[in-house]
This record gives sequence, structure tokens and C-alpha cells, in this order.
Amino acid sequence: MSREAVAVLVKARGYVEQGWVQHTGRMGDRRCAGQAIDDALHDLDKYGTHDTVRWEVMETFHQVIGIYNIPNWNDDACRTKTQVLIAFDKAIALLTPPEAGEKVVVPRVDAELAAIIDQANTKIEYQVIPVEAPGVSMKQKVLDLLGV
Repeated sequence: MSREAVAVLVKARGYVEQGWVQHTGRMGDRRCAGQAIDDALHDLDKYGTHDTVRWEVMETFHQVIGIYNIPNWNDDACRTKTQVLIAFDKAIALLTPPEAGEKVVVPRVDAELAAIIDQANTKIEYQVIPVEAPGVSMKQKVLDLLGV
């Protein structure tokens, strides 16, 4: 199921990338995190008939953001679009375990983690940007992959 859940999260992330909104599900082409997930489930025909995909997507996203109420998390006055996109990136990463010898792409890392990856001389590709979202530590996930 993880591949289907990843596809939903990638599509939902794309919706938020196009435009993000708070305090409503959708405004024009802009969507909140929850609406983006619902729309992706519908667009990929994963809503209703494939409840296990919906459950996996929601549980993973809840794990990343640390609460079960996505609208409340999304609408927090301090929330930013960047934090929402990072949450999607982390959820996607959680559902994308590498296979032996497979190249791993980590979408966003901080400078300290980039140095650790470089020293390990691995097949991990990354983009360095400031990471500001709380929740599941992408740094810890990569360190675990490296066995550090």
C-alpha cells in the first residue's frame, strides 16, 4: 500500500505547492493540507473504496505533525506554507524505505546533516534548506539510514 499512499501524498503536496490556504478547505486553486489530501485521494481514485490507503496516508501525516486534527494544525496562526510542505516531505519519506543499494533522495536537510551525508559518501541526494517544522526528525531518519 505504501506506493499508493506515497502517490496520494505527492499529489497532495503538489496542490499545496500551487497554493496554500488557512481557515477554509479551498479558495480558488489554493488548498489547506487536509483538503489537499482529500482531493488527491479523490483524484487518484483512492477515496472510499480503498480505505486502507486513506488510513495509511492519514496516520502517517498525523505522525509527522504530532496531532490528529489536520485542520487545527494547518490553521495555526504561526503555521507557514513551508512547514506544510516539509510535513508532506517527511510523510513521503516515512513511507519510502530504501532498498539495498537504492539511491535515497531526501528533499530537505540542514547544513549539519548535509555534512554527515557527505562524510558517509552515500548515494543519498539532498537539497539544503532551513528546516523549521517540528515533529518527526528528518535528521534522525537519515542518521538511522546511515547507521550513525
